[in-house]
Amino acid sequence: MGFPIDYEIGRSFAAMEQERRKLIFNCSKNLVVKIVGCRRRQESPSDLEPVIYLNGFFYSDSDPYILTCAHGFESGATDFLALMSDGSAFNAQVPIELVKSGQRQQVPPENARVDWVPDVAVFKCPQQPAHPPRPHGSVAATDDSANVIGFAGRDAPQLSFNSGTVSSVGFMGGARSPFGSFTIDTYAEPGYSGSPILNMDGFLIGMVQAGHDPNGSKQVTAIPAQGINVFLQTCGDALPGIKS
Repeated sequence: MGFPIDYEIGRSFAAMEQERRKLIFNCSKNLVVKIVGCRRRQESPSDLEPVIYLNGFFYSDSDPYILTCAHGFESGATDFLALMSDGSAFNAQVPIELVKSGQRQQVPPENARVDWVPDVAVFKCPQQPAHPPRPHGSVAATDDSANVIGFAGRDAPQLSFNSGTVSSVGFMGGARSPFGSFTIDTYAEPGYSGSPILNMDGFLIGMVQAGHDPNGSKQVTAIPAQGINVFLQTCGDALPGIKS
């Protein structure tokens, strides 16, 4: 026989969730930046030629650090700029300085394994964020809701907001590695690497590493916030202002 379906309750919950996502976007849009990696032209070293576009986001307000993916260095970029936006248009451009970078590292063959560190690059920015960065959330779990904020396309000034569900959680480098990964069933435009991922409380839970399309289903591979923070504190020199 079953229970009667109250469609009004369903619509009310959907409206509440939509308003919640809108609030998350409005509180976070000023923290996301478009990073342009450039190299100097041989014929005119003072001229910068863009070679890669990434997303990035402010991670700390005591020291204005911007995080993105380290694989941007594979493009040969030597100089980096951060384009600030109000969510609909770029309103400032500042040079940023690389202070820390991690990528996958191959250890000697006798160890027969790969030593992983997160695909994370940290830049020091001369400009403070307009709003304090988002606090860290709990570890992502399968079926959790997740929200990705990033610039659609390579250099478009409009921020987009994509929502999805965590579909898997795993590890890089085996059980001994402190660094994990997770995937989200959602769409990520080209250039979305480095975008922050927030849970439904607006807390940072990770960063987009790559988007892929297995069997026609859109998925995003992400680096968890906990692994990022461990990397910032334990790999190489500790950064001032980074808290556990």
